[in-house]
Amino acid sequence: MKNKKRTLAQQNERAGLLYSLPFIIGFVCFTLFPVIQSFLLSFHTVSASANGMVMRFESWGNYHRLLFENASYVRDLLLPSLKELAINFPCILIFSFFIAVMLNHQFRGRTFFRVIFFLPVVVSSGVILLVQDNQLQTNMLSGITGSASGGGGISQFTDTVTDLLEDFAVGEWLITFVTSAVDRIYDIVTSSGIQILIYLAGLQTISPSLYEASSIEGATGWENFWKITFPMISPMILVNAVYTIVDIMGGLNNNLVKQIYNTSFVIGDYGYGSAMGWIYFLIIGLVLLLFLGVASRMVYYEDR
Repeated sequence: MKNKKRTLAQQNERAGLLYSLPFIIGFVCFTLFPVIQSFLLSFHTVSASANGMVMRFESWGNYHRLLFENASYVRDLLLPSLKELAINFPCILIFSFFIAVMLNHQFRGRTFFRVIFFLPVVVSSGVILLVQDNQLQTNMLSGITGSASGGGGISQFTDTVTDLLEDFAVGEWLITFVTSAVDRIYDIVTSSGIQILIYLAGLQTISPSLYEASSIEGATGWENFWKITFPMISPMILVNAVYTIVDIMGGLNNNLVKQIYNTSFVIGDYGYGSAMGWIYFLIIGLVLLLFLGVASRMVYYEDR
């Protein structure tokens, strides 16, 4: 009996599995065991002795210390991480989408500007990543962010925006959000390279015939954006949103991630550091589940 011809959906599933296979193999071979080991360590107190590392079972002791005894974990590390997510997340998505739409148009020097916006992704690794925590970065940015005494720079721009919003009486929460976003412009730009690339890939898959047909019917550019561009690009928005949440909350610049690293590998308290990491991991998972539960219903898929 001849095998039935695979449907397009089955072919896509097979192709997706094939492209995901390198990650699956790498995760099973190199990541799965450390993850399991860190979970087991979170229930133990680990100490060094003449005979090597000694593990003493503590049950939920490390988790109890973090949540009920160590007030600084929630107040000084966890809540600021969530606040940073609330500010940077929409700013990165909106900024990267705006830049991608601009870079998708035909103009002279488009390739150069694409390289410029993606360059932070390339250089923010290795030695350059270490430099970000060095005094060199402070000196480089001081001419921009610390030039209020000279009457210019971001500080003056922030003050101007604040005065403008106060004149419109938009509310204290919006003023705080906008000024915080302006102060974080360096982090927003350097964290938007991957998102811009994904948005560009999605924008270039939209058929020009859709815009031609809508223009013939009399649609404006604004209507084309909300009726064609935004729905067609919505799957990419979801992908970028998930990536951005993970990148913000799990990036090396996050103070909580730094504290987990210092507790585990600098101080040597592996059990306490593992518990700290697993609580943070569960919170990241909860944020992703809540977001996906809401946002996935708004995504448009052309084959539905």
